[in-house]
Amino acid sequence: MNNKINEAIKTVIDRYKTADPFAIAEKMTIDVQWSDLMPNKPLGQNMYDSSSNIEPIIILNSKIKNSPMRNLVMAHELGHVIVQNDLIGCYTSARNGHNSFEREATDFAVGLLSMLYVR
Repeated sequence: MNNKINEAIKTVIDRYKTADPFAIAEKMTIDVQWSDLMPNKPLGQNMYDSSSNIEPIIILNSKIKNSPMRNLVMAHELGHVIVQNDLIGCYTSARNGHNSFEREATDFAVGLLSMLYVR
């Protein structure tokens, strides 16, 4: 995990006093919606409000609403919003960078969720 991601995790936890991705999203006033996305994929996605182009929206697949998987998917999508916040609009047009964006979001999610159990 790179330093940028470690710093982002530390900053988020220090600022919001939690590692719970749903609580963080609420404190950041990120709109979280549950939707019947395709049956298995995607489990989550994020987008930006077209009227402001800066307000993130996280959409989670209703299929995982009552599953522990929801925490990992939420943390992953939160990783896109927090770690890649300067890449609005770039993500969807990037072909070669797609895997690195996904890896960063996953690294953020794993690091954040591991802090849920540290006290």
